[in-house]
Amino acid sequence: MEVFTLIARKKNVALVFVSYLLVALAAISLLTICIGFAPGILFAVVFGLIAYSIQILLDIFLLSIIGLIMSKIAAVKLKYKEIFNMSIYALTLSIVLYLIYICVNITTGFTIKYFDLAYEIISYIYIITAILMIKSDLIKQQIEIGKIVEEQKKVREEKKQEDNEEEKPKEDKEEKKEKKDKEEKEPEHPEGSQA
Repeated sequence: MEVFTLIARKKNVALVFVSYLLVALAAISLLTICIGFAPGILFAVVFGLIAYSIQILLDIFLLSIIGLIMSKIAAVKLKYKEIFNMSIYALTLSIVLYLIYICVNITTGFTIKYFDLAYEIISYIYIITAILMIKSDLIKQQIEIGKIVEEQKKVREEKKQEDNEEEKPKEDKEEKKEKKDKEEKEPEHPEGSQA
């Protein structure tokens, strides 16, 4: 009961609710075991699945926070929703390995001392690698965009040069035409002789 008063003092309603729910489920589980063995096993399995689901959600949340920090460090602009989805994918392999480990452990009694640590590390490596891969892809895209911009500048300069070369002959033709027009307009008589 001291745990509940400590949690209640922190005024975290979600923790209080979850802790009371877990105590209630444990009490119901014990009661069911006393009444009959089969319903107790069924309830224990359901309770275990619920507890494992809560653990997975907490792992996803923690992993998404780490992914958010890593994306800030790597200077990759990602929304929390995208990082949360990446966290779900990152935990998938760990969850599958954990389920295989549980089945092997139940059937053979084989245990791995630091499997829980490996479970976490696999997902952390996965999300950090994914964020770094996204960053490298962004860098490659920026390099390609830079090359495209340089090519566009070259094409514009070449087009300007071609336009200038085309305008010069036009100007020369226009100048020649203007000279001819002036010559035609000028009288054939010299200026001093008027008869």
